[in-house]
Amino acid sequence: MLLVATAGTAQGNAVQFDIRAGSLDGALRAYAKITGRQILYRAETVRALRFSGLNARLTADVALEHILAGSGLLIDHPSANVVVVREGIAKSPTASSGEPTIPIAEIVVTGTNIRGGVPTGPVRTLDRRDLERSGLGTVGELIAAQTANFGGTGNPVASLTGADQSTLNYSLAPAANLRGLGSDATLTLFDGRRVAGSGGRGDFVDLSSIPSLAIDRVEILTDGASAIYGSDAVAGVVNLVLRHRLNGVEFTSRGSVGTRGEPATFLGGAAGGKTWNGGSVLLAYEYEHRDRLSSADRAYTATGDLRPFGGSDRRRYYTSPGTILSLDRATSSYVAAYAIPELAGGRQPTAGDIQPGGNLGNLNAGADLSPKIERHAVYARVEQDLTGNFKIFADNRYAHRTFDYGSPASFTIFQVGTANPNFLRVAGMTSSVIAYDFINDFGPADVRGNVSALSATGGFEWRIGPAWTVDGYGSYARERSGDVSSNQLNSTSLNEALGNTADNVATSYSAASDGYFTPYGSGASNSQAVLNFIGAGYAIATRRSSVTDSLVRAQGPLLRLAGGNVRVAVGASFRHESFERAGESFYSGVLPVATIVTPGTRDIKAVFAELQVPIVGRENAAAGLRSLDLSLAARHEDYSDFGRTTNPKIGFAYRPANGITLRGSWGTSFRAPALSEVNDPRRVVATALTNSVRASVPTLFITGGNPDVGPERARTWSGGLVIEPDQIPGLRWEANLFSTKFRDRIAQPALEDLTRALTNPDLASYVTIVNPRINAADLATVTALLTSPGASAGTTPATSFGAIVDGRFVNTASLNVSGLDWDLRLTRPVGADQVSASISATWLFEYRRRLTPLAASVDRLDTVGNPANLRLRALATWSHRALSATLIGNYVDGYKDDVSVPNRHIDPFATIDATIALAAEKGLFAKLRPSLSVTNILDADPPFVNRTSGFGFDATNASPFGRTVALAIRYVM
Repeated sequence: MLLVATAGTAQGNAVQFDIRAGSLDGALRAYAKITGRQILYRAETVRALRFSGLNARLTADVALEHILAGSGLLIDHPSANVVVVREGIAKSPTASSGEPTIPIAEIVVTGTNIRGGVPTGPVRTLDRRDLERSGLGTVGELIAAQTANFGGTGNPVASLTGADQSTLNYSLAPAANLRGLGSDATLTLFDGRRVAGSGGRGDFVDLSSIPSLAIDRVEILTDGASAIYGSDAVAGVVNLVLRHRLNGVEFTSRGSVGTRGEPATFLGGAAGGKTWNGGSVLLAYEYEHRDRLSSADRAYTATGDLRPFGGSDRRRYYTSPGTILSLDRATSSYVAAYAIPELAGGRQPTAGDIQPGGNLGNLNAGADLSPKIERHAVYARVEQDLTGNFKIFADNRYAHRTFDYGSPASFTIFQVGTANPNFLRVAGMTSSVIAYDFINDFGPADVRGNVSALSATGGFEWRIGPAWTVDGYGSYARERSGDVSSNQLNSTSLNEALGNTADNVATSYSAASDGYFTPYGSGASNSQAVLNFIGAGYAIATRRSSVTDSLVRAQGPLLRLAGGNVRVAVGASFRHESFERAGESFYSGVLPVATIVTPGTRDIKAVFAELQVPIVGRENAAAGLRSLDLSLAARHEDYSDFGRTTNPKIGFAYRPANGITLRGSWGTSFRAPALSEVNDPRRVVATALTNSVRASVPTLFITGGNPDVGPERARTWSGGLVIEPDQIPGLRWEANLFSTKFRDRIAQPALEDLTRALTNPDLASYVTIVNPRINAADLATVTALLTSPGASAGTTPATSFGAIVDGRFVNTASLNVSGLDWDLRLTRPVGADQVSASISATWLFEYRRRLTPLAASVDRLDTVGNPANLRLRALATWSHRALSATLIGNYVDGYKDDVSVPNRHIDPFATIDATIALAAEKGLFAKLRPSLSVTNILDADPPFVNRTSGFGFDATNASPFGRTVALAIRYVM
C-alpha cells in the first residue's frame, strides 16, 4: 500500500490542476502535492494504467474523478483529508499501445459552455464535506451562509416578518440572492439546467426541492452570465451539480434541538447506486421535519412594545375590546377617542365605564417567525455508454413540501349604531366608529400550504473523434403550489352581525336568534354562532409554473495557435415557459369570489457561441507571461412576448508567473419580466398608512401587472487576483472587484416602501390624495375602485379614504452595486495532523438605488432591510487521524436604522458554530460517520432594530434562532 501526502490547498475551492500525461501513479502523486490529501492505493492497482493529462481549474473531488475516469477504480473517503483508491469495475478498453488509457472526462464548469474551459469570472465551489463541516442541515442553509448571499429574499423568516420587500415568497421557499440584487436576478440551475420557478411570480428557484444526498457540489459564479445562460443571470449563477454515480448505499440522519425554544428539526435520507462497465444508476431520498418558531418565543417580537429594548411602542389602537375613534378632519385620519375597558370576570362595560383615551394592541399576536415544514424529495438518474463514444442519460426529480404558520389576526375599523342592541351611547353619539382586533374572538389566521415540484430530463453526449463533443437534452419541469388562509373576517357578515345591514335570508345566520356582535367585550362576549358567521372568511391561492427546455451544443478545438488549441462552443436552445395563478376569496359577500385567472405563456428561441483563445500557453510561455487566455461569448434570444435581446461577454485570464493569476470580465445581462408581471389582473385593497403628521390615513392600494413592461438590463464587470505561491504550499489568496449597474428594473415602488408611501417624496407620482367626504369627483373615483373586479376594501366607508396608492409593475428603478470579495485559505500538515483555515469576506462599496427616474439616487447600503457593507465567515479545521473539529465564525457589520426618528445605530451580529466529526477507517465506527455540531454557541440574539412592524430585529441580516445542538450520523456501505 502506497501512501502519498504533502501540504496542499483547501478542498472546498476550485484550484488549478496542471498535470502532464503519463502514468496514473505519477498523476496521483501530483494530485496529492496540489491538494495536500493523503492518497492510499496499491502499486499493482495503477501500475499499468496511463493518464492523458489534465489542465483545468477544478475542485479536489472533481479533479480526482477526472483523473480516475474510465479506470474502473473506486474512491473511498475514510476521513476529510484521506482518499483510498481501490479496484472496482472492469477496466476500460485498451489503447493502441496495449495499455489501458484513461480518457479525459472533461467537465463543464459553471460560467462556460466549453468542457475543461476556465471561466474568467470568480467561481466558488462547495462540496458535501463543506456541508458536513458547517453544522448546517441543508444545502440551502449553506448557500445562505455565504458572504456573497443576502437574506432579503428567499428567506422564510424575512417573508413572515415583513422584511422581504418583494412580499411574494408565498411558498416560503429558500432561495439564493447574490449581491442583494434579488432571487429573481440570481439564476439557479440543477445540473446546468433550468427548473420551474417558485413563489408568487414563479421567478426564483426553491433550493429545498432536491435531496442533499443527490448533490455532488454547488458552484457559485458571482458574475453576470447572460451571455452563457440567458435571462436572470445578472448577479450570478448558483449551479447545483448533482451526483451521477454511486456504487453502494449511504444513509444519513440528523436531529437538532434548541436550548430556548428553537424549533426541533429532523433530516433523514438514503442514497443507493450501482455502477457497471459503461453505466450506472442512482436513487436518493430525503425527509425533513421542522417545527415552527412563534413570535411569542422571543421577547423582542412578543408584544409589539419595543420600549424595553430602547425602541418605540409599536402597538396600535386595533384591540379587543376595541377603541372608539374620531375623525380628525384636518388630516382625514382617525385618532383614538375612547378606550373600551376589559373588565374583571368578563363583565360587559356600560357607557359609564368607557373613558377618554385609547387602547393599544399587538397586531402580531399569534404570528409565527418561521413555519412548520414537512418535506419529501426524491432524485433518480440512470446513464449508459452505448458505443464507447455515445452516452445517454435520464434523470427525474420530485419533491413535496407542506408548511403551516400563524399569521396576524383580522383587524378592521367598523361602525356600530343604534340598530345594534349592544350599542353603547358614548358622549351622546348615535353611532361609533371602532378599531377592533379579532385575536380574542377567533384567533390568528391559519395559513396552510403545499408545494410539489417535478422534473424529467433525457439527454445524450456524443464524442466525435478525439476532440469534438456534441451533447443535448430535453427537459420538462413543473411546480405547483397553493395555500389556504382561514380563520379570517368576512366584512359583509360582520356588517350584518353589527346590525348595519338587514338579515340576509341567503345566510344561515339570524341576528334575532343568534345575537348581535358586540365590540365592547373580549372573546367570550359573543356567541359561537356569531363568531362562526363573521370568522368564516378565507382565501385560497394556487400557482402553477412550468418550463420545457431543449438544447443542443457542440464544442471542440477550432484551430491551433502557438499557445494551444482555440476552443469553441456553439449551440441553440428552445424554451417554453408558463405561469398561472388561480384561487378564490371569501373576505366579503355571501359567496366566495373567484380570483381572476390570467395564464401567461411564452416561447424563447436562443443561439449562443463561446470562444476561448490561448494567446500564450505551455509551448510559448516566457518570463512574466506563463499563460494568457481570452474568452468571448455571446447569446441572442428571441422572446415571443417582448422581443429580442443580445448579450456579449469578454474576459481574460493572465498568469505572469506560476501561482499568480489575474483575470477580468465585462458583459451585459438581463432579466426577462416574469409572466405575472405582465399578465396579473388589477387588484384593489384597503389599508391604512401614516402621513407626514404621523396620523393613520385609510388608503386604497392598487396592484397588478403591466403588459408594457420590458426586460431589466445590466452591465457587469469584475477583476480578480489569485495567488497560490509555490513557496507556501497550501496557501491560496483571492480578491475580486465587481460592479453591476442594473437599470430598467421592474418594480412596484410604492409597494417596496409602502409604510412611507404617503411621506416619501420619491413616490409622489404614485400617490393621489383624495377627500371623498367633500369632493364628488374623489368620491366617484373611490367608489369606482371599490366596486371594480378584484376589489377587497373591507368595511371602511368610501367617504373615509384619504389617499390612493398605485403599486403596479413598471420599468422604473435602477440599482448599482459594487464591492470586493476576498478569500484566504491555508491548509498545512502539523506533524501527523492536518490544519486548515480560511476567511471569506464580502465588502460592499455601494448599494445605490433610484426608485423612479425622477427620484434622487440614494445609497441604501448599511440601512434596515438592505445589505450591510461587510460580511465575514471564518473557518478553522483540525484533523487528527479519524477525528476532526471545525470552528466557524460569522459576522455581519453594524449599520444604520434610518426608519426610526431619530436614526439609530444597529449593532454588529456575530455568531460562532462548531462541529466535531469522527470518520474511522476500521473498528466499530468503520462505516459510521457521526458528528456533533452546535450553531450559535453563545446563544446570541439578533441586534435590536426598532422596526415599525413591532418585530424588533432585521431578518435580512440576522437570525432569531439561538443556540442549536445537532447530532448527525452518516452510514456508508
